Amino acid sequence: MQRLKPHLLTGILMLLSTFSQAENTAAVTKSENDTRHYHAMVLANGFKLLLISDENAQRAAAAVDVAVGSGDDPSDFPGLAHFLEHMLFLGTDQYPDADDYIQFVSAHGGNHNAYTAFNRTNYFFDIDPDHLHDGLKRFSRFFVAPRMDAAYVDRERNAVDSEYQSKLKEDGWRKLDVFKQATNPASSYSRFNIGNNDTLPSETVRSALLDFYKQHYHAENMAGVIIGRQDIATLKAWGEALFKDVPTAPEAASEAVSEIASQTNKSTSKTDNSNQAPSLFVAKTLPLMLRSQSVRDEKRLTINFALPYDASNDYSKSLQYISHVIGYEGQHSLLSALKTAGYATELYAGTGQRVNDEVIYEIGAKLTSQGASHPEQVLAIIFSYLDLLRQDTAGAKRYQELATVAKTNFLYQEKSDSIDMVSTAAQRLNRYPVQDVLAIQSIFTGYDREQITRYLAQMVPQKMVVHLSSPDFKSDDKTYYFSVPYQKKSFDLSAFETAVADLPTIAMALPKPNPFIAEKYALNAEKHVSQHEKRASGVEFYYRHDASFNVPRASVQVSLQPQLTLDDRQKTLMALLANVIDEQLTETLYDAAIAGLYGEIRAGETTIGVSLDGYDAKMALLLSDIIQALKTTPIQADVFMRVKAEYRRELTNALRKRPYEQTFTQQNARLMTHSSLPQARLAQIEQVTLQDVEQFRAEFFKSLAVRMLVYGNKTHVQSVAMAEKIETMLAEANLQSAWQKNSAVPLTDSETLTIKVPHNDHAISYFIQSDVGYQARAEAALLVKLLEADFFTQLRTEKQLGYIVFAYPRPIVDRAGIGFTIQSPVASATELQQHIKTFYQAFMPSLEKLTPAQFNNSRQLLKTELQQKPENLHAAASQYWRDIITSDKTENSQYAIAEALDSLELPTFVSRMQTRFGETGKRLVILAEPEETAMKTESSQKTGSSATQ
Repeated sequence: MQRLKPHLLTGILMLLSTFSQAENTAAVTKSENDTRHYHAMVLANGFKLLLISDENAQRAAAAVDVAVGSGDDPSDFPGLAHFLEHMLFLGTDQYPDADDYIQFVSAHGGNHNAYTAFNRTNYFFDIDPDHLHDGLKRFSRFFVAPRMDAAYVDRERNAVDSEYQSKLKEDGWRKLDVFKQATNPASSYSRFNIGNNDTLPSETVRSALLDFYKQHYHAENMAGVIIGRQDIATLKAWGEALFKDVPTAPEAASEAVSEIASQTNKSTSKTDNSNQAPSLFVAKTLPLMLRSQSVRDEKRLTINFALPYDASNDYSKSLQYISHVIGYEGQHSLLSALKTAGYATELYAGTGQRVNDEVIYEIGAKLTSQGASHPEQVLAIIFSYLDLLRQDTAGAKRYQELATVAKTNFLYQEKSDSIDMVSTAAQRLNRYPVQDVLAIQSIFTGYDREQITRYLAQMVPQKMVVHLSSPDFKSDDKTYYFSVPYQKKSFDLSAFETAVADLPTIAMALPKPNPFIAEKYALNAEKHVSQHEKRASGVEFYYRHDASFNVPRASVQVSLQPQLTLDDRQKTLMALLANVIDEQLTETLYDAAIAGLYGEIRAGETTIGVSLDGYDAKMALLLSDIIQALKTTPIQADVFMRVKAEYRRELTNALRKRPYEQTFTQQNARLMTHSSLPQARLAQIEQVTLQDVEQFRAEFFKSLAVRMLVYGNKTHVQSVAMAEKIETMLAEANLQSAWQKNSAVPLTDSETLTIKVPHNDHAISYFIQSDVGYQARAEAALLVKLLEADFFTQLRTEKQLGYIVFAYPRPIVDRAGIGFTIQSPVASATELQQHIKTFYQAFMPSLEKLTPAQFNNSRQLLKTELQQKPENLHAAASQYWRDIITSDKTENSQYAIAEALDSLELPTFVSRMQTRFGETGKRLVILAEPEETAMKTESSQKTGSSATQ
């Protein structure tokens, strides 16, 4: 629920110019592929509203974005904005019950969430379309009259504290905590932004909440988006009636808004610095060097700059262009140079958080051990590439490639989930003119060499903050809230300059024209819909033409299953083979991805899979390149060593995931026939050599079972040609082998397993297994539908066991089951087990009180959810392929489960559930307990020497 927000009124300048007094006449710019209807308006109180009518919407949804976040926290209440976000869910004037909103949304097939960012707080939900109005009635009162009941204030403080505790071992949050030690203490960005029981004292926090809400939660600061099946007139009437009572700004804020409104005719290409907020960094302290300890086995170097915010960049995309060039992974790229030097395995660059009148820009690299030992040399290579970019005279062509791809993506834009759409659109509505809300990512106003030069002039060593993190770093100095060992000191420019002078010659060049950007895309309207055949070669070929999304995209999936008995050593070899070839094809795959064609090579438990998704124009060529590389491309020794080290780190880091995530890994290993544990592969990897991988490859390609799917905008002739090409390339292999399907392991008795994890939280995953088949899966899903809201309310909201609490259907391949998972900072795993048992023992007898109306309502709701169609081609293809892999059929498993619901009758259902999931049901319980080293970490996290936050 946490992320990042501008000053109270900073963003309003652009927003007020967006709307007229009542309704906006500017049309929303939408994709030609978008059949929905849009209408924007501003209510009399200043609330901005975008209405979306979609008669085919499978989910209705709504969101409200509030232009206030953790950056507005009072200095004496860090985390208050985030705490307020939590409190709004717990009852309003018209719906006073604390769980009314959550229960209603859940009972009508919906989802809900929110997040607090530095410059905004975003609330959103989706729901069955027939219940949108009632959902909006409850949701809208958050912004009119929340109760902030004193009885729930102290309890929800514990929930926020649990959320904070759950993040203590997450490297992303730890890295941010260390970065804040380098920021200006006068900047609001330097503050702790999650909140905990200490920063939100029970005696005074409620009055602070009420003051904060009154000061910031007013209509002028808000933007709402509603999507439903109703027509615009109906949605408009609902929106006006429900949000008209959102309060207007207090007098002081209103005067500030009026002052800003008087400036709306001025240029917004630069930020008005007349009332400039404190800068992110104190200039005289730069450059700075930070070092810190990571939890994961990763060594990372990050360079941060604070750049002047320029609103016109949102349209020119100058920083996006710079990021594209720096982060390019093709031939002679910066990443290629760092790999050649043996210093890094990954690189990224991009714009981070906007902080008042500045924006954070970040260049980061995942380092090898050699790179971590030579950070000055790594920096020397990076800044040498930036110098190359500064001298560029041919950037306009590269920029135009990005613009072309962005415009193509917008032209063939597909639907996303309604809940994601409204959340994103509300955020944009609070920032951009309404006509640009949908199109902003596709707008490239032209290559602005002058602007690019200004940005690059700020990206110099003298203005940087460098952060080097690694698991082996130690220090007595620790950050205040996350207790991260760290060091802060001035960066030694002389050592950097020496590294520049001694830099060996490494070939570096700016990106060349991208061969995967097609000149045109064609839509195939072929009538041949689908085919499934076992070809003479032995390849099992699946084809389905799907033109329903009206896009020139396709999905090609190829699974290669060797006819070998794969033990842990061979699975390790197979993973290394896939990873090495994927790495050696980086330059090709990256160019394709930039053009919207995504390729990946990954090993599973029994297969190597090749996946291609995106524009189909050059898909056949890329598939051939990948298969050929897998089969014959020599493995480079330096690449093998780098990939082996990276895979070792990946396996090690799997053992450092959050406690509840590790319980799932253990479950899978016990419940699936072909699943293995990361520690088993770790035990093998040290002895593996390049020669072992080459020998395994030779055995791998001797005899294969091959499954292939071509889905989407490919004709039958084109698809068969791709299959024939693969058959030719694999002609020397025996392809007649039978496919070995994965399956679930039936439990013969209940089992409990305890694992140790490097975290202070305890966790449990409590699994109850049922039968094989669609009916069993339908019953399990319906049971969870009946109990999930109560489980969350009782164990999370009422008992405050932790931030992570959920119940869910847990099918393993074709065998049904249900699961309960909790991660807790306040209760042991065995105590969590007892809480689950107590809940379950009370709930199961209550099924006998279920009325036919309640049963039928829940059944119909679940059926509607299961029968929802994928919103885009990628989702449709993924579902189709998943059904093939798990069931050996193209039958839609979701529809089959929905049909099985029709045969359920209330008395039989209750009887079967009490039998299948009662006291005699087979259980697998995974308990996660902290390691001794984790337990020694002081839970208060207040022993550090730094209190700058």
